[in-house]
Amino acid sequence: ALLSHSQLLRRMAELQRGVPVGAFAVPAQHAFAFRSELRNIGWLKAANSVTPFAPSTDAGGVALRAVHLSQKGAAAMEAESVGEMPPTVSALVEDGTAWYVPGLRVRSLACLVGAQPKPVDRDPTARFTFSELFAGIGGFRLALDKLGGQSVFASEHEPEASQVYEAAFGAAPHGDITEVEANEIGPHDLLTAGFPCQPFSSLGDKQGLSDSRGTLYLRSCVCCMIAVQRHSYWRMLPT
Repeated sequence: ALLSHSQLLRRMAELQRGVPVGAFAVPAQHAFAFRSELRNIGWLKAANSVTPFAPSTDAGGVALRAVHLSQKGAAAMEAESVGEMPPTVSALVEDGTAWYVPGLRVRSLACLVGAQPKPVDRDPTARFTFSELFAGIGGFRLALDKLGGQSVFASEHEPEASQVYEAAFGAAPHGDITEVEANEIGPHDLLTAGFPCQPFSSLGDKQGLSDSRGTLYLRSCVCCMIAVQRHSYWRMLPT
């Protein structure tokens, strides 16, 4: 079905924003309480939920941490559902002790205090460069390496798949793509993305964007728009 004008504008906004993501900036002494209360309501990111936050101290010299939210929590904050915040979180946000930072990721520069991402050395003999999102065990890379390409970035969330990838290619992929800033991926000629198809497949529940996995293709779109490249390959196999 064709989208209405308002639906099209909303979808374009979704593409620009990508997967809901964000974190609370909190004094270090409150980070544990934040993490516990957010976990109880499903708002806490499953892994790497607390990171440093720059500036590492506020104006009063208090050490700061970033407590990262799950997609559910970030989506609620984007919808301004502040009434759903737990008591401790709500109280500290209301008095200005803590605040929400939309778009803040685990690998945002503000959370990489003292650690800067290292760019990949480019091979001058490579015919082209490529980046792999949702890389799995490296099926795309296996083919593209044989065609003379050079992988400059790879991301895979599942630990077992990452171990197989590292054993095959000698380098571990980055983890969760929602934790990586799109401009950290860097320039490349070709982008591949094996994002989850279950939400759209006839073998799945067909929840589409209502399934958190279904929103992950938006992350691929954002990376596609920001990174300098020549080609992206999109194909949804009939299932």
